[in-house]
Amino acid sequence: MRAFPVQLPSGIRYWTVVDDELGVVEEADGFLRELRLARGRAETTTKAYAEAIVLFLVWCESSR
Repeated sequence: MRAFPVQLPSGIRYWTVVDDELGVVEEADGFLRELRLARGRAETTTKAYAEAIVLFLVWCESSR
């Protein structure tokens, strides 16, 4: 699992979370898109949040 940059056709960029097979983690992606597009946060903000979400999800997987 890792943070991954996304560039939309409009040119706007944000960061999301992908799993080990490069599938988008939908819950995280929705939250990060909301931050960037609806709330107008900076791309670097979504990068920081995506990295923190990855750490949390990896911890959750290891705690099973």
